[in-house]
Amino acid sequence: MRTRKPQFALVNMVFLTLLFSLSACISSSNSLDPEDFKHAFPSEYYLYLPEGYSDNKYWPVFIGIHGSGGSGLDCWNLWQQYADEDGFILICPSLADASGGWSQSDGDQRLIAIINQAFRDYRIQNQVFLVGFSAGAQFVQGFAFRYPSYVSAVAVLSSGNFLAPSEGVLYIPFLVVVGDKDNSSLIDGASSFVQSLQSLGVSAEFHLLEGVGHSVAQESKDLTLQLFRKTAPP
Repeated sequence: MRTRKPQFALVNMVFLTLLFSLSACISSSNSLDPEDFKHAFPSEYYLYLPEGYSDNKYWPVFIGIHGSGGSGLDCWNLWQQYADEDGFILICPSLADASGGWSQSDGDQRLIAIINQAFRDYRIQNQVFLVGFSAGAQFVQGFAFRYPSYVSAVAVLSSGNFLAPSEGVLYIPFLVVVGDKDNSSLIDGASSFVQSLQSLGVSAEFHLLEGVGHSVAQESKDLTLQLFRKTAPP
Protein backbone atom coordinates (compact mmCIF):
# COMPACT_ATOMS: atom_id res chain seq x y z
CA MET A 1 0.00 0.00 0.00
CA ARG A 2 1.33 3.43 -0.93
CA THR A 3 1.28 5.97 1.87
CA ARG A 4 1.07 9.74 1.49
CA LYS A 5 4.28 11.52 2.42
CA PRO A 6 3.94 14.14 5.16
CA GLN A 7 3.92 17.75 4.00
CA PHE A 8 5.49 19.21 7.16
CA ALA A 9 8.82 19.95 5.51
CA LEU A 10 7.15 21.91 2.72
CA VAL A 11 4.93 23.82 5.12
CA ASN A 12 7.89 24.65 7.33
CA MET A 13 9.90 25.80 4.34
CA VAL A 14 7.08 28.11 3.19
CA PHE A 15 6.67 29.48 6.73
CA LEU A 16 10.39 30.16 7.06
CA THR A 17 10.45 31.86 3.68
CA LEU A 18 7.58 34.14 4.65
CA LEU A 19 9.17 34.85 8.03
CA PHE A 20 12.47 35.73 6.39
CA SER A 21 10.73 38.04 3.92
CA LEU A 22 8.82 39.78 6.70
CA SER A 23 11.99 40.18 8.76
CA ALA A 24 13.77 41.64 5.76
CA CYS A 25 10.99 44.20 5.31
CA ILE A 26 11.08 45.18 8.96
CA SER A 27 14.86 45.43 8.90
CA SER A 28 14.73 47.54 5.77
CA SER A 29 12.17 49.95 7.28
CA ASN A 30 14.34 50.37 10.39
CA SER A 31 17.61 50.90 8.55
CA LEU A 32 17.10 54.52 7.56
CA ASP A 33 20.22 56.63 7.59
CA PRO A 34 19.38 59.89 9.42
CA GLU A 35 22.06 61.65 7.38
CA ASP A 36 19.73 61.33 4.39
CA PHE A 37 17.19 63.47 6.27
CA LYS A 38 19.60 66.12 7.54
CA HIS A 39 19.22 69.78 6.58
CA ALA A 40 21.78 72.54 7.07
CA PHE A 41 19.59 75.59 6.33
CA PRO A 42 18.40 77.71 8.07
CA SER A 43 20.00 75.72 10.91
CA GLU A 44 20.87 72.06 11.36
CA TYR A 45 17.87 69.78 11.74
CA TYR A 46 16.53 66.40 10.68
CA LEU A 47 13.12 66.13 9.03
CA TYR A 48 11.20 62.94 8.34
CA LEU A 49 7.99 62.73 6.30
CA PRO A 50 5.69 59.87 7.30
CA GLU A 51 4.71 57.17 4.84
CA GLY A 52 1.76 58.33 2.79
CA TYR A 53 2.64 62.00 3.01
CA SER A 54 0.92 64.06 0.30
CA ASP A 55 -0.14 67.63 -0.29
CA ASN A 56 -3.80 66.66 -0.01
CA LYS A 57 -4.01 67.68 3.65
CA TYR A 58 -2.23 69.61 6.39
CA TRP A 59 -0.04 67.37 8.53
CA PRO A 60 0.77 67.56 12.25
CA VAL A 61 4.35 68.37 13.21
CA PHE A 62 6.15 66.72 16.14
CA ILE A 63 9.32 68.49 17.30
CA GLY A 64 11.79 66.95 19.76
CA ILE A 65 14.45 69.00 21.54
CA HIS A 66 17.59 67.27 22.84
CA GLY A 67 19.38 67.80 26.13
CA SER A 68 22.62 69.64 26.84
CA GLY A 69 25.48 68.36 24.71
CA GLY A 70 23.11 66.50 22.42
CA SER A 71 21.92 67.00 18.86
CA GLY A 72 18.94 66.35 16.62
CA LEU A 73 20.07 62.73 16.38
CA ASP A 74 18.88 62.20 19.96
CA CYS A 75 15.38 63.23 18.91
CA TRP A 76 15.59 61.07 15.78
CA ASN A 77 16.55 57.99 17.79
CA LEU A 78 13.70 58.53 20.24
CA TRP A 79 10.82 59.43 17.94
CA GLN A 80 11.39 58.52 14.29
CA GLN A 81 10.01 55.02 14.74
CA TYR A 82 6.60 56.45 15.69
CA ALA A 83 6.20 58.93 12.83
CA ASP A 84 4.67 56.51 10.33
CA GLU A 85 2.22 54.93 12.75
CA ASP A 86 1.04 58.24 14.19
CA GLY A 87 1.23 60.16 10.92
CA PHE A 88 3.34 63.13 11.92
CA ILE A 89 6.15 65.07 10.31
CA LEU A 90 9.14 64.77 12.64
CA ILE A 91 11.51 67.71 13.06
CA CYS A 92 14.66 67.28 15.15
CA PRO A 93 16.70 70.49 15.51
CA SER A 94 20.32 70.56 16.70
CA LEU A 95 20.40 73.59 18.99
CA ALA A 96 23.61 73.14 21.02
CA ASP A 97 26.65 75.26 20.28
CA ALA A 98 30.29 74.20 20.74
CA SER A 99 29.90 74.35 24.52
CA GLY A 100 26.96 71.91 24.40
CA GLY A 101 24.37 74.48 25.47
CA TRP A 102 22.38 77.32 23.95
CA SER A 103 20.52 80.41 25.01
CA GLN A 104 16.72 80.53 25.01
CA SER A 105 16.58 83.46 22.61
CA ASP A 106 19.03 81.91 20.13
CA GLY A 107 17.21 78.58 20.24
CA ASP A 108 13.86 80.34 19.83
CA GLN A 109 14.97 82.12 16.68
CA ARG A 110 16.53 79.03 15.14
CA LEU A 111 13.44 76.93 15.85
CA ILE A 112 11.12 79.58 14.42
CA ALA A 113 13.26 79.73 11.28
CA ILE A 114 13.08 75.92 10.93
CA ILE A 115 9.31 75.87 11.43
CA ASN A 116 8.84 78.65 8.90
CA GLN A 117 11.01 76.73 6.42
CA ALA A 118 8.79 73.67 6.94
CA PHE A 119 5.74 75.85 6.24
CA ARG A 120 7.29 76.79 2.91
CA ASP A 121 8.30 73.27 1.96
CA TYR A 122 5.37 71.13 3.16
CA ARG A 123 1.68 71.18 4.01
CA ILE A 124 1.77 71.46 7.79
CA GLN A 125 -0.70 72.48 10.45
CA ASN A 126 -0.49 75.91 12.06
CA GLN A 127 0.71 74.65 15.44
CA VAL A 128 3.38 72.14 16.42
CA PHE A 129 3.71 69.56 19.19
CA LEU A 130 6.80 70.09 21.35
CA VAL A 131 8.67 67.59 23.52
CA GLY A 132 11.98 68.21 25.24
CA PHE A 133 14.33 66.26 27.48
CA SER A 134 16.45 67.79 30.27
CA ALA A 135 17.77 71.14 28.97
CA GLY A 136 15.48 70.66 26.00
CA ALA A 137 12.56 70.32 28.40
CA GLN A 138 13.39 73.70 29.91
CA PHE A 139 13.67 75.14 26.41
CA VAL A 140 10.22 73.96 25.26
CA GLN A 141 8.69 75.63 28.34
CA GLY A 142 10.31 78.94 27.42
CA PHE A 143 9.36 78.64 23.75
CA ALA A 144 5.71 77.91 24.59
CA PHE A 145 5.56 80.81 27.06
CA ARG A 146 7.06 83.27 24.56
CA TYR A 147 5.44 81.98 21.35
CA PRO A 148 2.21 80.22 22.35
CA SER A 149 0.60 80.72 18.94
CA TYR A 150 3.09 78.20 17.48
CA VAL A 151 2.32 75.44 19.98
CA SER A 152 -0.44 72.81 20.25
CA ALA A 153 0.87 70.90 23.30
CA VAL A 154 4.07 70.45 25.32
CA ALA A 155 5.73 67.40 26.90
CA VAL A 156 8.35 68.25 29.53
CA LEU A 157 10.54 65.20 30.24
CA SER A 158 13.04 65.29 33.14
CA SER A 159 13.50 69.03 32.92
CA GLY A 160 16.69 70.49 34.37
CA ASN A 161 14.81 73.60 35.46
CA PHE A 162 11.31 75.05 35.52
CA LEU A 163 10.19 78.49 34.39
CA ALA A 164 7.38 80.68 35.63
CA PRO A 165 4.44 80.15 33.25
CA SER A 166 2.68 82.93 31.41
CA GLU A 167 -1.05 83.30 30.91
CA GLY A 168 -0.53 83.00 27.16
CA VAL A 169 -0.36 79.20 27.51
CA LEU A 170 -3.87 78.93 28.94
CA TYR A 171 -5.07 76.69 26.10
CA ILE A 172 -1.88 74.63 25.70
CA PRO A 173 -1.95 71.21 27.44
CA PHE A 174 1.23 70.26 29.32
CA LEU A 175 2.65 66.88 30.29
CA VAL A 176 5.38 66.84 32.94
CA VAL A 177 7.28 63.60 33.59
CA VAL A 178 10.17 62.91 35.96
CA GLY A 179 11.65 59.74 37.43
CA ASP A 180 11.65 59.08 41.16
CA LYS A 181 15.39 58.32 40.91
CA ASP A 182 16.14 61.77 39.47
CA ASN A 183 17.43 64.67 41.55
CA SER A 184 14.98 65.38 44.39
CA SER A 185 15.02 69.12 43.66
CA LEU A 186 13.88 68.41 40.09
CA ILE A 187 11.04 66.25 41.38
CA ASP A 188 9.89 69.01 43.70
CA GLY A 189 10.29 71.56 40.90
CA ALA A 190 8.21 69.46 38.52
CA SER A 191 5.38 69.14 41.03
CA SER A 192 5.39 72.87 41.79
CA PHE A 193 5.50 73.71 38.09
CA VAL A 194 2.40 71.64 37.40
CA GLN A 195 0.60 73.26 40.31
CA SER A 196 1.46 76.72 38.96
CA LEU A 197 0.11 75.77 35.54
CA GLN A 198 -3.06 74.36 37.02
CA SER A 199 -3.57 77.50 39.10
CA LEU A 200 -3.76 79.43 35.80
CA GLY A 201 -6.35 77.00 34.48
CA VAL A 202 -3.92 75.17 32.19
CA SER A 203 -4.50 71.46 31.56
CA ALA A 204 -1.36 69.92 33.08
CA GLU A 205 -0.56 66.30 33.97
CA PHE A 206 2.23 65.22 36.30
CA HIS A 207 3.73 61.72 36.28
CA LEU A 208 6.40 60.47 38.67
CA LEU A 209 7.85 57.29 37.20
CA GLU A 210 8.97 54.55 39.55
CA GLY A 211 12.57 53.36 39.21
CA VAL A 212 13.48 55.90 36.52
CA GLY A 213 16.45 58.27 36.69
CA HIS A 214 17.40 61.17 34.43
CA SER A 215 16.41 59.54 31.16
CA VAL A 216 13.59 59.08 28.67
CA ALA A 217 11.95 55.81 29.67
CA GLN A 218 9.50 53.92 27.48
CA GLU A 219 6.67 55.08 29.74
CA SER A 220 7.76 58.68 29.12
CA LYS A 221 7.50 58.07 25.40
CA ASP A 222 4.11 56.37 25.75
CA LEU A 223 2.71 59.27 27.77
CA THR A 224 4.08 61.77 25.27
CA LEU A 225 2.49 59.97 22.33
CA GLN A 226 -0.81 59.76 24.21
CA LEU A 227 -0.78 63.55 24.60
CA PHE A 228 0.08 63.98 20.93
CA ARG A 229 -2.81 61.77 19.88
CA LYS A 230 -5.26 63.64 22.10
CA THR A 231 -4.22 67.08 20.91
CA ALA A 232 -3.27 66.67 17.25
CA PRO A 233 -6.01 68.04 14.98
CA PRO A 234 -7.49 65.44 12.59
